[in-house]
Amino acid sequence: DVCFVGGADGALRKTVDGGSSWVDVSPTGSAGCDFRDLEAISADTVVALVAGWPARLYRTEDGGASWRIVHEDVRAGAFLDAAAFDRHHGVVFGDAIDGRFVLLETLDGGASWRDVATPALPAPGAGEAAFAASGTCLSVGPDSFSLVTGGGPCRHISFVPGVACAAVDLPLQRGAAARGGFSVAWSGARG
Repeated sequence: DVCFVGGADGALRKTVDGGSSWVDVSPTGSAGCDFRDLEAISADTVVALVAGWPARLYRTEDGGASWRIVHEDVRAGAFLDAAAFDRHHGVVFGDAIDGRFVLLETLDGGASWRDVATPALPAPGAGEAAFAASGTCLSVGPDSFSLVTGGGPCRHISFVPGVACAAVDLPLQRGAAARGGFSVAWSGARG
């Protein structure tokens, strides 16, 4: 019965009655933020991802009564695309800055984040990015995290942060900003 939804201009709403009524639980100071991905750790603990600048991650442990910024990247060009969680282990993927994709990792349900060196991830191709429209370009696969990209190269990248990575080209249209893989989902070994 508990659901959180995010939108433009700092909007975060919550229902506790299956959608019959909604309350505003927007974080203070989030005006202008686009909440493109929400990850519910529990009914009370949620991580909210802001795409665009400033790239932020908010977290609540009390069902949205209060929020704290648990990560902020104020570099020019910082753009977070999506988050995915396998229980308390989570990752956030962001567009490339200075020739490398941004990859953040948490082991404590999003309470703290660390930048993961990404030598195992492929170098971004010209114009390659992930699509942050709904936060579904990143998911948990059968034995790793799973990401799809587009814009330039169009790839599926499976990875375990700091451990292993595999990338394959996808048979989708590519070569323009609105082409490529937008979304990935798994059911067991089927992707």
